[in-house]
Amino acid sequence: MRSWASMLRTVRAPIAVLLLGVVGLLVPPQTHDMLAAIDNPWSTLAFNIALLLLAFAAWYWARALLAARFEVPDEPEQRAEIIGTAPSAGKGAAPRSINPVAFLWLPRLLFVAAALFGITWLLVSFSGFRLLLVVAWTVVALYVLKNRQRWPRLTNTRQPNAPAGLKKSFARNRLWQPLLRLLAYAPLSSRIGCGLLIVGLLAFLAGAIESFLPQRFFPADWPGIAAFSADLFPGPSIAVLGLGLMIGPLAAVTFVADGFHLQREFLGSRIGPRRPPVILFLALWIFVFVPYCCDAHAVRIFSPSAAQAATSTDPANRVALEEMLTGWNKCRGAAGTGPLRPVIVAISGGATRAGLWGARVLQAVDEAAPGQHHVIFAVSSVSGGSLGAAAYLALHGAGTDKEGCVTSTPADNQDAYLSLREDALGPLLAGRLLGDLPRALVTPFAAPLRYLPWSDRLQPRGGDSAEAMERTFERLWRPTARGRGARSFDEAFLSLFYQGGKLRPGMPIWLANGTDVATGNRVLTVPFKANAVADPNGLIDWPIRGARDALGLLEADVAISTAINNTARFPFLEPFGTLLSKKDGTRAAALIDGGYFENEGLETALDLADWLKTRGSEVLNRRPIEPIIVVATGNGDHIDPGPIRCFQPGDGPTTPSKGNVLQILAPLLGLYDVRGGHSTASLHQAREQYCSKERRSFFHFYLPRVGKKDVPLNWILSKDIAAGLWDALTCDRSNEAYPCDDPGNKKEFEELKKALSP
Repeated sequence: MRSWASMLRTVRAPIAVLLLGVVGLLVPPQTHDMLAAIDNPWSTLAFNIALLLLAFAAWYWARALLAARFEVPDEPEQRAEIIGTAPSAGKGAAPRSINPVAFLWLPRLLFVAAALFGITWLLVSFSGFRLLLVVAWTVVALYVLKNRQRWPRLTNTRQPNAPAGLKKSFARNRLWQPLLRLLAYAPLSSRIGCGLLIVGLLAFLAGAIESFLPQRFFPADWPGIAAFSADLFPGPSIAVLGLGLMIGPLAAVTFVADGFHLQREFLGSRIGPRRPPVILFLALWIFVFVPYCCDAHAVRIFSPSAAQAATSTDPANRVALEEMLTGWNKCRGAAGTGPLRPVIVAISGGATRAGLWGARVLQAVDEAAPGQHHVIFAVSSVSGGSLGAAAYLALHGAGTDKEGCVTSTPADNQDAYLSLREDALGPLLAGRLLGDLPRALVTPFAAPLRYLPWSDRLQPRGGDSAEAMERTFERLWRPTARGRGARSFDEAFLSLFYQGGKLRPGMPIWLANGTDVATGNRVLTVPFKANAVADPNGLIDWPIRGARDALGLLEADVAISTAINNTARFPFLEPFGTLLSKKDGTRAAALIDGGYFENEGLETALDLADWLKTRGSEVLNRRPIEPIIVVATGNGDHIDPGPIRCFQPGDGPTTPSKGNVLQILAPLLGLYDVRGGHSTASLHQAREQYCSKERRSFFHFYLPRVGKKDVPLNWILSKDIAAGLWDALTCDRSNEAYPCDDPGNKKEFEELKKALSP
């Protein structure tokens, strides 16, 4: 008798997809708050449609695979006779070769598993109505599927036939005929199976084609298939929908492959797998072979339109940091010989919460120095913090004064910044399923296409989940940019700092921190270049120790949205980004999240501060420079051991650590968590160097829990959480849903006002 294990191998495609959904959507904490996107009737309906499709597809293809394997028709009487559940199959009947319980209940259990997958997700952010809705349609669907023999129209009466006009051949016998057999034995109707296969294949082909076509083939405002799909099925809905569409093609491939028997006789024993390991092969192909042999995820470069070409800036024409300091000092109007006090703001990683918190701290610095334009000299950001930095700089550069200096932002931009709280993770997940997977499967075969005239003989740049996320940033910011005359995120990164090839003096410098996979060094997207003049010892004047210049390696500019993502490519959520030289396509670096080097952005800020005190002072005729370091940590959780501030006790040499660690996970967790140790060391270093009783120059703003709840580490935030986050700095306004919990930020803000007073 065929066992449960044997049947589980037959239906391994639906099981693999369900496991992929569980691991990809339930395990990472980044996906836990995606239910915040289900906050209106359509998003609720979309989630239930997608979940129903996933459950139905798991049941449908599991039933089709088992029926086609054992040649069990869909008619109730014939099915009962063959599997041994008919009344006549009693004593004296021939031994059964099919376990009837496994045959009948395995597809039903997969349906239940898919429904439980959705229910488990809903329990993460409990909503009685949404939970009741899922349970209701699950019970109704299971009743209909179990008792469908009562409705004759819900029976597939088609029998497998050889395709007309096809001669006996390998394609017919080994490929086409098994596929027809699978559809013929499928339940309900073969047309349903054909429809699910066609839709799944069309989504695959559309994603593959779009990922390889240059952007000029699409309208300027085309958001991409991933973002468009995520708009129709917001939040987690698009990921669940993609999983449901994936089951059909994968089930067809595994069933056809099962017709090839690989075992061979050798010395009286059978060796080799009984059937091709399709899923294992696909996993190795996508995650091992293609990333090793091909640059499937090259970082996008900025391609200026005809109108932008005249004003775009070549990275080779960037000025050195000395000239940017001179321009900032001139616009600051800080003539004299007294100490100059430029502010450097370091913004930590942490997805959207870090972006909004960083924007709030940047605005607080402007509020603390009323009437003093250009008080911020530089912003060093990591990962999600770069989203807030980009928004601040896009607003900051909207206008200039009579002297041509960039003016600072208005006092309150809360509404503008909070527009960035909306879903950016849904398009990312859609891009992973609809873009990255098809792209990885066909990349090696598409290599010859690079030699067509329109391809420029280079690997395609973008067209993947990274671009889907970047275009989502652009779309979320576009209404604010148009309404306030600010820079759009689809404009060039260097357009923030240059106009017509000339420097825009007074603009704060942005240092966007990424990490190189191969070396572990920082890769910075910055608006300045290394000083062309070497010092007497032959060392290049470059302010950031050991870091690389992303634009210099690319030999091209990038969009503002790409500059954000150059710091935020967290592995597993996004692919690493390859820096390919524009001139010859050689690989220069591979970018991952900047937090792998140091998650506060503080190490880069301290390097810049050291440069200002030494080389910067020489540039300004040896005028003393005393930088002010402001750190925005967007952890959004309980305060332990708490922020590190001047003249306040913090974690010391006898502070105990917390939590238990499994021995087997200790090496990986140690490598990952050591970045927190680097940040703590940098915070202590900043406190030692910039805290003195005579003049305080270090300030640390820490995002705590909001309303006694951790702020999710996610690319989406609910409206109430975002509003509570904004109030967490001063606690001047109370959010009834999420009351303020002040870890000393309000007092720190008052101290910052004193330090920035004229």
